Amino acid sequence: MRRTSWRARFFFLKENYNEKLRFIEDKKNRLNSIRKKNQVLENELTKTKENIQPAQVQAIKSKMKVEELELAIEALKADIEQNRRKYAARSESRSTLENEIEAIPVSYTHLTLPTNREV
Repeated sequence: MRRTSWRARFFFLKENYNEKLRFIEDKKNRLNSIRKKNQVLENELTKTKENIQPAQVQAIKSKMKVEELELAIEALKADIEQNRRKYAARSESRSTLENEIEAIPVSYTHLTLPTNREV
């Protein structure tokens, strides 16, 4: 079994430790870089939010409402057309029925005959 000297072992451990320190330092630098970029992006987002004028927000909301109203109007137009067709069909059948009723002769003789009470 080969024994390593304490100096060789010490230098190996020291080198390994230094390598891990460099790795950790690199990760810290990358993390700080990401944090800085994140802060810049957050600042830009805040500025963008501040730059949106209330009038622009209102205009966007109004546009959305107009689109909703246009859809509702189209739906109402479709309902009106459907109801108009139903009414037209009913009117035709009603006028046909009225013509048939007018064509039937009515006898009023039962109104003029005496009843049992009168006899």
